[in-house]
Amino acid sequence: MHRVGFRQYQWRDSARKRPVWVDVWYPAAADTAEQPIVYGLGAGSAALDGALDSREPPLPLIVMSHGAFGAARDYGWIAEYLARCGFVVAGVSHFGESWIYGPD
Repeated sequence: MHRVGFRQYQWRDSARKRPVWVDVWYPAAADTAEQPIVYGLGAGSAALDGALDSREPPLPLIVMSHGAFGAARDYGWIAEYLARCGFVVAGVSHFGESWIYGPD
């Protein structure tokens, strides 16, 4: 099992004039110190912006899509588990369907 790194990206879709927020969980370097993180509907443990585990070959990617009015980080519990198993997990929060963007 791996340590887990966690990063949040906040990009801008300039063509549609809206934000694009992506949460990424990934296998982190073995000496990475994790800390408690509150994700929204739950909590977990990961290293914010921790170093990627460079001992691994190219890592498989899982793209995660949340349910209605949720957010990718609400599924941190499963994303962390998958990252501990060697996957990179990218969760996109859907604009207009996620509480993290606030009211439309």
